[in-house]
Amino acid sequence: EYVLINGNQIAMILLYYLMTRNAELGRLTGKEYIVKTIVTTETIKSIADANNIKMYDCYTGFKWIASVIRENEGTCRYLGGAEESYGFLAEDFARDKDAVSAVSLMAEAAAWAKDKGMDFLQMLQDIYIKYGFSREEGISVVRQGKSGAEEIKAMMENFRANPPKELGGSKVVLAKDFKTLKATDGEGNVTD
Repeated sequence: EYVLINGNQIAMILLYYLMTRNAELGRLTGKEYIVKTIVTTETIKSIADANNIKMYDCYTGFKWIASVIRENEGTCRYLGGAEESYGFLAEDFARDKDAVSAVSLMAEAAAWAKDKGMDFLQMLQDIYIKYGFSREEGISVVRQGKSGAEEIKAMMENFRANPPKELGGSKVVLAKDFKTLKATDGEGNVTD
């Protein structure tokens, strides 16, 4: 039976594999980092934190991932970067998503998982057990023309001024505003 794995799940699997495999091979020096875009699952941060690997969050698009790579050139080692739309970049020899190297890495990760008695779905389940479950669903809000753009702008301003206190019955513990690049915890404390 085939199970479709979405872009966030592939990002988790590949970044988890890169971090774990580098640790197994003794290649971690404390100067490694990964990059994800702001729309990509936060579970990746939990994986990076648990492995003492710095994670950068950047705006959507590989030009932003490339910018982080450029800023860290010569000082830290880039392991990989991903966005939820299935884009992935392993290593830093290219500065855009690279399907050829990503597919090669997927084959390598699948072989590694198989050696451990797992397939990607079992590997994903292990990630969820160790680092926490995440699920996402995209919702597109479309408004036409200039009045639609103004309506969306007003919606966003209202959302910033009145953030939700809970979602689906669960208390909001952290809200990130990507316009101001500030985060607010559930107690109202603001951080960069």
